[in-house]
Amino acid sequence: MPNFLEKRAGLGIHTKMVYTESARKLKLKIPLCEIRYVSDEYSIPISMAIYGDNINLLIYSESPIGIHIQNKEIARSFMNYFNPMWKMGKK
Repeated sequence: MPNFLEKRAGLGIHTKMVYTESARKLKLKIPLCEIRYVSDEYSIPISMAIYGDNINLLIYSESPIGIHIQNKEIARSFMNYFNPMWKMGKK
């Protein structure tokens, strides 16, 4: 993950991330990234990256799993999940 974040920032790509309130204490400093926080009740053991028609999922488990999906409708559905979370998030 740190390599991905460095590469993204090095390319000048801005991003938005939503974390739960319990992550606020980590005082995350991620270049070219705006972060908002939502209630811990929305915690899920998955990281999602949505860009264009692509979704990358990283499932945190005993044996982590990465999934890449390239599909316009599915990407739109994930954005329909992300956008309300972003709007309700607090800086």
